[in-house]
Amino acid sequence: SSASSQLERRSFPEDERTMGAALDEETKEPPLPSLDTTLTCSCGACEVAVTGQVCDISFCHCNICRTHSKQLFSTTVGVLGADAVTVTKGHDLVVSYATSGSVERHHCSTCGSKLCAKRRRTCRIERL
Repeated sequence: SSASSQLERRSFPEDERTMGAALDEETKEPPLPSLDTTLTCSCGACEVAVTGQVCDISFCHCNICRTHSKQLFSTTVGVLGADAVTVTKGHDLVVSYATSGSVERHHCSTCGSKLCAKRRRTCRIERL
């Protein structure tokens, strides 16, 4: 099956989705939030700042994501912009590797915690 058929978008119950937000006139969907947060690995050696507009929240069950997450599917938050994630602590401990032609994953070399996966236009944060 194709990669696009393996990506599922989360459906929110109506009351949880809107939370008082005005719906977008064109899509009739509530606007996705912006993120401005800091994430750390399990051991605390690495820290990344995440700032940007959320473009989607998805579940993927392709072979690469299942292998990487050790789960039946991977939950991700897409944040627009190649510079959406900045390493703020432990630069020398962050290990990067390509899992496909368009995705580069980053994790802590000390504890192995996954930090993020970068694509051409978005940065994907797993299990946020």
